[in-house]
Parts: sequence; C-alpha cells; structure tokens
Amino acid sequence: MLIDFTVENYMSFKNSTTFSLEATKLKDHTENIFSVGKNTLLKSAVIYGPNASGKSNLFNAMRFMRNFIETSATEYKLNDPIDVEPFELNISTKDAPSLFEATFIHNDIRYRYGFRLDKDIVHDEWLFYTPQVRETKLFTRTKQDFDLSKGFTEGRLIVKENKTRENALFLSVVAQFNGSISNEIIDWFNQFNITSNVEKNHFQHYTMDMLRNTEEKYKLLQLLLSVDMGIKDIELKIENIEYEKLLPKLEQLIESPEKEVGSISRSEIVTKRMQYNEYNEYIQDIEFKLERESTGTRKFLLLAGPIVETLSNGEILVIDELDNSFHTQMTEFVVELFNSEETNPHNAQLLFATHDTNLLTHKLFRRDQIWFTEKNIYGESEVFSLIDFGARKDTSLEKNYLEGKFGGIPHIHNLFAEKMNNSIDEE
Repeated sequence: MLIDFTVENYMSFKNSTTFSLEATKLKDHTENIFSVGKNTLLKSAVIYGPNASGKSNLFNAMRFMRNFIETSATEYKLNDPIDVEPFELNISTKDAPSLFEATFIHNDIRYRYGFRLDKDIVHDEWLFYTPQVRETKLFTRTKQDFDLSKGFTEGRLIVKENKTRENALFLSVVAQFNGSISNEIIDWFNQFNITSNVEKNHFQHYTMDMLRNTEEKYKLLQLLLSVDMGIKDIELKIENIEYEKLLPKLEQLIESPEKEVGSISRSEIVTKRMQYNEYNEYIQDIEFKLERESTGTRKFLLLAGPIVETLSNGEILVIDELDNSFHTQMTEFVVELFNSEETNPHNAQLLFATHDTNLLTHKLFRRDQIWFTEKNIYGESEVFSLIDFGARKDTSLEKNYLEGKFGGIPHIHNLFAEKMNNSIDEE
C-alpha cells in the first residue's frame, strides 16, 4: 500500500513535491478508506489539471523510480549514463541530482525508501522502516560510503567486497544476492503497476496472460459482463504458423533457418457476440477481432487485465488519462470497483488522472481523494490537494473547479484571434 510519493528536480517538478494517499479525519465515505496498523489510507485518488501541467510527469517519476530499482543492478554497466531527466528550465537544477522517495506498507511493515542521483552517479540512498512505533534506519548511503544498521546484515558482504557501482542502487544489488529485506522492497515495487493511455501493448500483455488461465479468464469475463458491452465471451486465439509459410524476410532473422523445423505461434484477443436471424432468434456466436471493436471497448478489454490483477492481489494501479475514450459512467464504474469493500477486499489502490469534471462529485470521492496539478510561468509543476482549500461537504466541486477557485485549470488567451484581428486592421 502506498502512503506517499515525493519527487524533486525531475522533468517539470523543480521543487520537492509530495503526493499522499494518507486519509485525513474526514467522516464521509468511510468505505473509500482502509486501515493498516496505525495508518489510514485511501483506496483511490484522482488528479485534475490542464494539459502539460505535470500529471503525466508525476506518473513518469513513479515509473522511473520503479524501473531504476528493478534494472540498475542488472542492466546498467560501469559508467553507463543514468537516463534521469532533471528540471532543465533553471540553471540551478539542470545539473543537480534528482530525488525520489516512496513511503509504503508491505506485509504490515511501514518502509521509507529513496535516493538522489544525477546522470552519472547515485549521490544518496536510504531505507528506513517502522517495526513497531519508531522509525528505524536500515541503511544510508552517501556516494560510495555505506552506513548499515544491525538490522541490515544482508548488505555487509556487498559493502565489504565493493559490489555496488556508482550508477547502481545498493538495494538492487543486495537483492541480487538474495537479501531478504531488499527483496521485500523489490517485491513491493513489482506490484506498483504504472501505465498510460498510449501503452496499449502493456495493457494487452496483462490481459492476454490472464486469458491463458481458466480462473483468471472467468474473473475477466465477469468484469466485462458487468458493463454490458454486448460481449458474450473473450478468448485468446492462438494460431500456429509453419516456418516455411513465413515471409522470406523473416528467415533472415532466424539462425540457420534451413535447420529449423516446427512452427511459431501468434496470439490475438477475440471477442464473441451472439448472432440472430430475421426473427431475432439466436443462431450462433461469431468472433470479432479486437481491432473491429470500438476504441472505448478495446481500451476496456485491455484495461480489464490490470484491473482484475490489481484488485485480486491488493496491488497499486496508476493510469494516466483513464477517461480517454470512456463514457463518464464507465470511468465511475472503475473507480467504484476500488472504493467498494465487496469488489476490493484486499485494499488495492487506484491513482488516475482525468479531465472528466463530471466525476468531481461528493457522491464518488472524499475531498482528500481529489488532487490538482498546476504549472507556473517558470514551467514548474506543483501538486496540491482539495483539502488545502477548505472546501465544505456541500461545495459544488465541479462548478467551483471550472470557475478556477481550486486552480488546476488552463489559462487560455486567444492570441491567434488577436493577431488575426491586428493583421486585418493593418490591411
């Protein structure tokens, strides 16, 4: 479970910015929150803001942290540059380190892990945990100087033998040597599912994997039947193609093609719909390839996999532009899946960005579940909560947002019309 995430000097975030899923003391929508020990957390949160205000960059920062943790020890070599992107619109930050930190709960233990790095080296790294009441250090790192507590003995040999490169995370290296605590942290980040509207292949991978399992396919189908898209069934169709029937160009990619025998397989998702005669009597099921479905249907079919997996395993799902190609009620349905105690028994969390102001209602969200992004004239993004405005329970959220009372809306100046009018006047 994610408690909060902090980023500094990354893409459009110049200053330290913290996004939190920790619930406040509001009394409404108690079904939208859950407790783990002394922590009370939100099941979902939504972020509003104009285009290019920083919503996607916040998610990109989360993705970078997760990916670097997973790959720094194995995919980077000595002196390889780190593909971090600092805030470049100010000379004080364009060459300075970027900071990433996450506070979370995994297996009932609260952790705080983070690091600072630039394109060349990891400057700082730290891991703390709260076994009971007080937060306790497991390790800290300043460049290649490591300070390990008695509770992190798994890292001692790594330090002694100097196995951590300057451009790799100590945590990731220790995990490669089967460190128990470090692998717990890696395991949590593996459950941090971050995707965007353009990553359709990522959606498809989730859903196709689940269709290979009878039990998981049943869960997917029940979700699809709930939204009444007219789909009776969904299947993964696998076609075996003999090598000799492949295009000659493909043979160039196969080592010693003359010695190859057998076939390769091609998989695609197909839907099944009911076909009727002229008397509206059911005749048979017919198959539709995924590309024949509407954009909204395709997106939901591909999103169904991540949604079901996240709900089933109590993971975290982060989606940019969830509402793209969706009717408001469809987006609302997805949010309610996470807010419901019945469909979300394992306390999975949903974080998403949207422009759909129809969702800005007290019927769906608590006020601490609503966040905004805004970018100032210097190109610096910030994230802030609706709670910061002291909005009351009876406040018309959509109306006040569109009137600019909460910020996070585009400032549109019709310079094009002004220029055109000026040109006409000059003529």
